[in-house]
Amino acid sequence: MKFLGQYWRRARRGVASGVCVVAALLAANWGVAAVAPQAWDVTAQRRLTLSPQTQKVLTELQGTVTVTLFAESEVRTARERTFDDSAAMLSDLLIRYQQHVEKFEIERVTANDSVAGQRLKQRFPDITAPCVVITYQLPGEDPRHEVLQHEDLAEFHGAPAGRVAGVDFFAEQTVTAALARLAEGQPQVKVYCLSGHGEASLVAEGPDSTRSLSELADYLRMGGVQMELLDLSQATHVPADADVVLLAGPQAEYDAADAAKLETYFKHGGSGLLLLDFVQNHRDGTVLPTGLDRLLRKWGVLLGNDFVVTTTIDKQLSTVVRALPADGDHPLARSMPRASLDFMQARSVRLLPVTAAPTAVCTPLLLSPDGPHCWAETDVVSRNMPQWNDGSDLPGPVSLAVAVERTDRATPAPMLVVVGDAEFATNRGMTGPRQYAAGTFVLRSLHWLAGTKRAMQDIPMRRSRPYQLTGTVQAQRGLVWKTMLFLSALVSTAGATVWTMRRHG
Repeated sequence: MKFLGQYWRRARRGVASGVCVVAALLAANWGVAAVAPQAWDVTAQRRLTLSPQTQKVLTELQGTVTVTLFAESEVRTARERTFDDSAAMLSDLLIRYQQHVEKFEIERVTANDSVAGQRLKQRFPDITAPCVVITYQLPGEDPRHEVLQHEDLAEFHGAPAGRVAGVDFFAEQTVTAALARLAEGQPQVKVYCLSGHGEASLVAEGPDSTRSLSELADYLRMGGVQMELLDLSQATHVPADADVVLLAGPQAEYDAADAAKLETYFKHGGSGLLLLDFVQNHRDGTVLPTGLDRLLRKWGVLLGNDFVVTTTIDKQLSTVVRALPADGDHPLARSMPRASLDFMQARSVRLLPVTAAPTAVCTPLLLSPDGPHCWAETDVVSRNMPQWNDGSDLPGPVSLAVAVERTDRATPAPMLVVVGDAEFATNRGMTGPRQYAAGTFVLRSLHWLAGTKRAMQDIPMRRSRPYQLTGTVQAQRGLVWKTMLFLSALVSTAGATVWTMRRHG
């Protein structure tokens, strides 16, 4: 009985000591939280800290922000599963946004089987689940909104056995850029759409039209772009209020006078988005000159007299090629959606040696898939079925779009984006699910060229890679067994020590 009494007294003292320690820790935690209510980010890439650019945008917001995760109630497709994973990471990011904005709401709305979902669709007819809807409303004004897809949030890199090799999370770039655009209002960018040489027009035509940009114009208008027609053959110069000129699919050669007008505009700080199709001469089948080759060569761009072909899964040749964003750290390339564009009979747009353009630097933006199933066919006159010729054809990946920056100033400045296809931006290319990728590519190119910096490309991307054990399978199994034995020995030693201390205490 005496032994039991001593045991219970020691147990009570131990419990009392534990309670005191826990209470002291709770009091200290409460005191620190009250005096300095902040968190410390000790991650290697500062993943829990918003960038200075984002914090600046958030502090300048005057209206109410609502971020709606618009998705189906059940995940059925791979796209919905990817969106669900991206939305989970986005939710954690948005909580940090809320800490900097007084009126910032986050909600999740089910697409089809909810009244809220139907109301959201009626309010914003341009949304399709799954997506993220960002709404910004100032007092007394109609709400402004932008729509983001899962390609705007993250890119998941696959690995064997269905695993994820890593995640590139760039939602802070796109969300902050969207908030900046919504807060600034619109229009912000003045774009002159050139005409007079058979270019695609702004005249509204049907959804299958390959010569109308009316669908693109509607899409760009929501993104802060105002488009106006300019017949360069009749004008003496490009107007001074032009932020960017858009040249889409000319069917006739630019004469020396009109090419000189463009060159003068670019020399004086202007910028342009040039969508140059592969166009054949009906008489002899040769590639129709654009009249701009000399101008482009001056700034390091080589427009190929070829068209890109690819081999389909069933071994059939096709002139529809997937244009994929190029790797690298170029700000415009980083801001592009990871979804591919569908180019129809596109021509290559390559880089000349650096010495050919001492006042400009060129960077690839879009690439075709790798060879040998994709190449640029140089035999454009022959009516034979295209086939790979090792001596003359250009193997994939073929460069399909480049960005040009002038370097004759203190800091590099955007000047040109040259693309080897124009049909992707016409009504046909802007129909259906391809609309998002095509419209976003054009929109972000225009904002980059205009120098608005509203794409927030300088916000760092968060890159996550899982930890992996190196070595053979046998070595990894040995490490697991050794770890288990070590933990068992540690627990046994701790137990023996406590038993000995109580035995002799």
